[in-house]
Amino acid sequence: MAIVARHRPYVTAEATQSAINALLSQELERSNAAAQRRYTFLVRPFHESIIATMRRPMLTLWAAARRKEMALRSAIGASRARLVRQLLTESFLLSLAGGGLGVAIAYAAIAYLRRLEGISIPLLKNVEINTAALAVAAGVSVLTAVLFGLAPAMTAARGNPGETLKTGGRGSGEGGDPRRIRSALVVSEVALACLLLVCTGLLLRSFWHVLDLDLGFQADRMYALRIDTGPSIDSPDKFSAYMRQLMSAARDVPGVEAASITDNVPLDSLRSWGVRAQGQPPDQSIGAVIKMVGPGLMETMRTRVVAGREFTDHDDAGGAPVALINKTLAERLWPGQDPVLRTMVVNDADQVQVVGVVADVRHVNIEQAPVPEFYLSILQHRTMSPSLVVRAGRPFGDVAPALRRALNEIVSDLPTTGFRPLRRIVDRAMSPRRFFVELLIGFAGAALALAAIGIYGVISYSVARRTPEIGVRMALGASSGRIRASVVGDTLRLALTGAVVGIAAAVAVSSVLASLLFGVSRSDPWTYAIAAAVLLLVAIAAGAIPAVRASRISPMRALRAD
Repeated sequence: MAIVARHRPYVTAEATQSAINALLSQELERSNAAAQRRYTFLVRPFHESIIATMRRPMLTLWAAARRKEMALRSAIGASRARLVRQLLTESFLLSLAGGGLGVAIAYAAIAYLRRLEGISIPLLKNVEINTAALAVAAGVSVLTAVLFGLAPAMTAARGNPGETLKTGGRGSGEGGDPRRIRSALVVSEVALACLLLVCTGLLLRSFWHVLDLDLGFQADRMYALRIDTGPSIDSPDKFSAYMRQLMSAARDVPGVEAASITDNVPLDSLRSWGVRAQGQPPDQSIGAVIKMVGPGLMETMRTRVVAGREFTDHDDAGGAPVALINKTLAERLWPGQDPVLRTMVVNDADQVQVVGVVADVRHVNIEQAPVPEFYLSILQHRTMSPSLVVRAGRPFGDVAPALRRALNEIVSDLPTTGFRPLRRIVDRAMSPRRFFVELLIGFAGAALALAAIGIYGVISYSVARRTPEIGVRMALGASSGRIRASVVGDTLRLALTGAVVGIAAAVAVSSVLASLLFGVSRSDPWTYAIAAAVLLLVAIAAGAIPAVRASRISPMRALRAD
């Protein structure tokens, strides 16, 4: 049972917990509810209960000069302040245009995400771009313009117009600082791309491992319909008869391979009761997930029966109380022994005989290890809102009309349009990991594209500046292949430096990802190697165009260039 409450201002969660524990103890003693004394209340902030599973992934996700013109303008009277204003204005226009495009893409992306079905992200439908988000976007755009526009503007304004105008053409070279700044920016882009590629690779490999997990049941072609028993089903005999009618009607429909009843569909909801082996003291009870199920459920769900048998139609109110347990509970209660036909005590009161052991089913969380679990016959234990589950032998659209008619013959007002595919429930359980993997893929792709553009721009600019030098080398006998190798070498030096920095950064921050990884080490060498290889291939491709262009330079034209 969950209770939502608002405590008084300035009261801490610890104080609330203590007060509730005291109140619970008093009430239990007053009512002499000895069997209930193992229950406690756990106080959690409501905000924390919503975002607790999302904080770390979200944090994970927080984690992606025109010298001669300026000299000429200065020579004909432009002040340094005027030059700085001009370059800053250009930077602001570029930055704000990029920021505006980013906001437009964000609006489209959020609209798309809010329409997605099959995704279980808390409050995703309420996400919107508000004033604060727009202010942050505008602030980042302005800060970008200032940071990356002010340095070249000040450099251009400080230059000596006479010296700049007297220097030769493109081949005259330039100071070391601009080259170092451009190279440092490219290395930073490559490093960031490498970091995101490694993180994306680790999470992607984890997601593949999750997809390969054995859930303990087969979700494909499985559908569930919640049944409201209603006030007319007011006795155990009526309830048992009603359940038998539903299962029998569903099984007789052509195209339905199997059908049964459960009060909790896997990965949808759960509850736990205390259980212990007969003869063990009450304080050795352990919590186990409990489900009320009908005959043939294991066959319907394709859950393997490891030992004994599953429930039959004879396991009803007229028969002895029976139970099925999973392998994990069997190992906890009777380690190294055969649990079939042994007696188990439920809630320190009811005694049931174990008639079968079934494979572990991931009912709680796909990535969480299987927990102790047991099943009681729904024909012996009435429940309020069970679900009819069916396995279709052909497309459900072909089976559904006949199935609805068969069920409506039993209950005319049964809402038979609410069949839910179990595959959709499984997909929703996997959706948070898939969501963040897809986001990281997008971030890594954008960072990779920016790194490629940066490398291409720097190498192209370098080739243009070195045109006379390349012409001289070719006139002295340098081959086209050697020129291409020289340009590609410059590309690889930048890319390798960035890759080394990025891998070092990835190793440093991989501890943050540790709780998000599944079946893969945070230092997985294959992931790092593949990320570096992808980065280097993209760098070579980005540098290939300037390299080919450099190898086609005509020595005579290059030597005549101003």
